[in-house]
Amino acid sequence: MTTVPMDIVNDLFLRLPAKSLVRFRALSKLCCHLIDSPDFISSHLDRVLQTGDHLMILL
Repeated sequence: MTTVPMDIVNDLFLRLPAKSLVRFRALSKLCCHLIDSPDFISSHLDRVLQTGDHLMILL
């Protein structure tokens, strides 16, 4: 079985709503670390503000 590259996982997570991301934090330590990282939070916020979907904001 092959592993999905982290840049693809990161890109997929950036497209998810905050509610889903909160659930995915429990998936693994790696997912939790990625979602909780300041860089990811900043990127997620930037993407949400660009798309205008303010209901997807991750705090």
